Amino acid sequence: MTISSIASAVANRLPSGRPLSAYARPAPKGLPPPDSDGFRVAQQRRFVNLDDGQIVMVRYDESAAAYRVQAREEHLPSGPALYRVEGSDIWRESGIAGALRQYQLPARSSATEGGHPEQITSHHPLLQYRSRLLNDAESYFKDHKMPDRPPVPKLHPEANERVLIETLYRHSEGLIIGENHAASGARLFLVTNMATLAEHGVRTLYVERLRTDVEQVHLDTLHNTGILSSSLDSYLRILDGDYAHAAPGACSYYNLISTARAQGIRVQALDCAASYSHGVPHDGMFNRATALSYHAHRLIEADRSSGRQGRWLALVNIHHATGYAPKTTPGLNRLQGVVGLEAEDVMSGPAMRAIPVPPLNADDPMRLVRSDLKLSVKVPWREALEIPLQYRNALQVRIRSPEEIVRRTHFGIDERATDEMIIDDFLRREERLNGTSERFFRRHYASRHANPRALQSPADSSESRVLESLYEGHDGLVLGTEPGSITARKLLLDNMQTLATLKVEKLYVQNLLTDLDQPFIDDFYATGIMPKAFETTLAAEDSRQALGLTNEYSLQRLLISAREHGIKVQALDMAASYRKQQQKHNVPTFNYIAHTIIDNDQQHHGAHKWLALVLDVHAGNVRGVPGIAQLQGVSSLRTVAIGPQTSPKLDRDPGYVGRFYDRNEYVRTDLVLEVNTDSAPGQRVAQDPRSCLDWREVESSFLVERQGDKFILVQKSYRLDEEHYVETPIEVHDGKYSLPQGVTLLNGVQYHSLADLVWGLKGAGYVQAAEIPGVIPIPTTPRLDTHPQLNRPGMFLFDETANGPVLINRSRDRSLTVTPIRRNPAGKLYINHARWGYDETRLFDSQDNLNRDLIQYVSLTPYSASFDF
Repeated sequence: MTISSIASAVANRLPSGRPLSAYARPAPKGLPPPDSDGFRVAQQRRFVNLDDGQIVMVRYDESAAAYRVQAREEHLPSGPALYRVEGSDIWRESGIAGALRQYQLPARSSATEGGHPEQITSHHPLLQYRSRLLNDAESYFKDHKMPDRPPVPKLHPEANERVLIETLYRHSEGLIIGENHAASGARLFLVTNMATLAEHGVRTLYVERLRTDVEQVHLDTLHNTGILSSSLDSYLRILDGDYAHAAPGACSYYNLISTARAQGIRVQALDCAASYSHGVPHDGMFNRATALSYHAHRLIEADRSSGRQGRWLALVNIHHATGYAPKTTPGLNRLQGVVGLEAEDVMSGPAMRAIPVPPLNADDPMRLVRSDLKLSVKVPWREALEIPLQYRNALQVRIRSPEEIVRRTHFGIDERATDEMIIDDFLRREERLNGTSERFFRRHYASRHANPRALQSPADSSESRVLESLYEGHDGLVLGTEPGSITARKLLLDNMQTLATLKVEKLYVQNLLTDLDQPFIDDFYATGIMPKAFETTLAAEDSRQALGLTNEYSLQRLLISAREHGIKVQALDMAASYRKQQQKHNVPTFNYIAHTIIDNDQQHHGAHKWLALVLDVHAGNVRGVPGIAQLQGVSSLRTVAIGPQTSPKLDRDPGYVGRFYDRNEYVRTDLVLEVNTDSAPGQRVAQDPRSCLDWREVESSFLVERQGDKFILVQKSYRLDEEHYVETPIEVHDGKYSLPQGVTLLNGVQYHSLADLVWGLKGAGYVQAAEIPGVIPIPTTPRLDTHPQLNRPGMFLFDETANGPVLINRSRDRSLTVTPIRRNPAGKLYINHARWGYDETRLFDSQDNLNRDLIQYVSLTPYSASFDF
């Protein structure tokens, strides 16, 4: 037989189940020798050598994830799966790969023509494959003997990514990483370290949610040619989320696959249509875990036994990585006998940190469902806080509907399979934002404050001249508006040309959301076309702010005017901070996220002029929380309606009491501008700062008032059916300020100034409800503070001086104390501080030991540099 006698394919596929010998033939004359991949190629067909010297024709079958034997007269392979013997040109039958075929849809099945997995759930053959897969999986797990759990490698707490990867692969060929699909930390870790993984011999990346019988052929085409098929592109958009043309970002599946290809790492699907397309709402999670764990385990076995070269890594859902209770379906890490990492997103700390998970008792049924190491990955703030792309369509309406997610405490039965997971993810992000903002303001110790120059303008200056003055020496301005007032928007729309002339490039707007609205805003700026759905969203937001649907000063009109003048609009809110507007005291959360957005935008696009339109409660300091103007170091301007008049009036802001987030707040900015309107100003709540106090039994708030030459501390106390205010005189002796003897507050500490006494109250956990102008004298000489980061009593740090190391701590009276750290002849460290009980007899081996002792026995608080954004 010669090569020229090879027949053309005339049949689609012969009946399967025939033995390998039925396909084997002697090698024809002139058949080229095996190439580097073990194939003997002739007439664009591939032949391989068998142990007995004969050959067979092969073709890759994506459903089996292996090369299968093909008869010369058929177009699709029907024979057994083969693998190449490592280090030789001999191919042998792979029993495991062949066994997987019974669970997978045949090539060119109508059920595999792209689309969302749930669209093929009811496909009749698929239901049969799924039933077979689950039955086989349950039988397999019932009798399968687990390999020994591998030893967990010991890692130094400061180990970097390269050291982690090197250590994990030192005694293993594989690694499992478990992720929450809505989180991005695991994919960020892989994308960032793909080159290092390749350098350490990783050649295959197994990925859950990609299907062997649907996507694998397209993945292989992408890997070999760089061509992304429309089918795979559409499916990756489903996985990553397709929302208003928003880019999927660095942590997307597309970027993960592309980065792997760039490093020569092949992506192999772990799922099949039968294991992935589950529509059962209640026990579907368990069925899914059982099906995936079994299929993935057998597929990796088949891939390895077929001679796949190099090390490997599998990225799967955390339940599938480490197991699933209550029926303890084993995790993929236990089935494969490799280390399992549980990835979690964090916003603070080092870029990456891996810590061991404590072992469980050998009799504990949960011993099969735990990871070996927890991998904390620091992710960008947007990835950590914004709604993931794949969830935005589901939450778009709910976020702005008070009767929906805002006040809900339970889910309907028909919602549990989909909505509960999405809402739970959102609530976790909201909680993360709340915790991050709290930590930020706990550490915030200095305000960048501007000195407004606008008051140097004539009293009858135009609005344009006022704006010009405010931008002299500053790139930004915070414009505050009262709830339900059009004055700030009127000022902007009437002076948009002035802002453009001043080269203002960006308009930041509260109540527009970075995750839900910004993609539409960007599309509108680029095209001038605004979708009807987004118009409805803007009109609903105007209505919620009591500004009317057809108002000439609407949000839609603001966006149109800004675009006409070349000014870009940037959302200053996000879904997690917006929802908190329905809750009490949203000021810290919104101020933090607004500050983060502005800082990030200025860094990313370069410093440029900007204006932020916000509720005036966010512009200046409220209850000790710095306003956006203070955080950004710019002026703040509040607008008020004054009714018809000839010219605007600008003055220092005396402040006012307004109702925000279900309680009274004392609001004051740098300047207030009276704006011409056709109507008179609306009614305000009673202008008594004491109305801002909460009961001291609930929140420890206070005011400092001036009565003649004296100062008093005011607190609100609970008495049945009445409001009772406790007034405590502030004593002044020899220029020192203190509270009377017998008052437990501050324990009789004397302060150098009234401002220091207020600082002491804040450091003790009390909240200043209002900073009434003119009450607390401003020192003629500004305080010189070399360590402002020590912003609370009892905080300390170590520093180095020309004379050696020192301990610096903040005292209760706000002064700084510097204590030298000495070393005795034996090299031991000590300090002399009689009040704390330290002298040369109390010795320490290191500063770390001294640090721990000060925390444990003196109750001091160490300062550490913040990693938060």
